[in-house]
Amino acid sequence: MHKYELVYLLNPETSDDKQKEIMDKLKGYIEQMGGIVDRSELWAKRRLAYPIRKFNEAFYFIINFQGYGEIVEELERRLRVTDEVIRFLTVNRDRELKIIEKMKAYRRKKAEKIERKRAMAEERREFQRSSELNRTNESEVNGNE
Repeated sequence: MHKYELVYLLNPETSDDKQKEIMDKLKGYIEQMGGIVDRSELWAKRRLAYPIRKFNEAFYFIINFQGYGEIVEELERRLRVTDEVIRFLTVNRDRELKIIEKMKAYRRKKAEKIERKRAMAEERREFQRSSELNRTNESEVNGNE
C-alpha cells in the first residue's frame, strides 16, 4: 500500500453539515476500495492566494490515507463532479517519507561521528595531561636527587 495525502478546498458558502457529509463520503470511498484512512481534518477557512472560481476564501481539508492508485483515481473523479469542491491535490507521500528517513539516518550517523571525534579529543587531552604530570613528577624526582 502507498501513502497518500489529499488536500481539497470547499466553497466558503458550504454549510457545516455538507462539509461533514463530503468528508464522510470520501472516507467511505477510501474504505470501500480497501484503503485505510490515517487522519482527516478541517484545517481552517482561509483566504486564497488568488481567486478560484470567483472565491477569495475556502475551507481547507486534509485526508491522509493508505491505498492503491485505483483509489486515487476514483476519489479524484468524484471530487471533480462535486460542486462544492473548488480545488484538490493528491500527493504520493512514499518518496517524501523515504527521503525523510534517509535524512534522519544521515543526521544520526553525522552526530555519532561528531561524538566519536569529541571522545577521541578528550582521550588525547587526558593522555597529554597524564604525560605532562609524569614529566613533572620525573623532573621533581630527578631534581631532588
